[in-house]
Amino acid sequence: MKPFLITCYASPDLDGVASVISYAEFLEKTGKKAIAGIFGQPHDEAKYMLDRFEFEYPKQLNNTSIFEKIVLVDSSDLNGLEGNILPERP
Repeated sequence: MKPFLITCYASPDLDGVASVISYAEFLEKTGKKAIAGIFGQPHDEAKYMLDRFEFEYPKQLNNTSIFEKIVLVDSSDLNGLEGNILPERP
């Protein structure tokens, strides 16, 4: 079974990064294979917190085809999505 991708808008701030990491961890703890991933680089505030508390950075993405499903968190506008995330895809 392919993993789920948990992602948000490109180059996310702290809210986006925290949402991606926490929901991927939740799914993993409930028995689903999930990957926390982002497109672009996190904002400086997110980098600071990841480094300060020694969290692993979300996986840097350039392709979504290896994932069974894409779960989008902390996003309210489709204009902020990376080009290869299609809204009609499950």
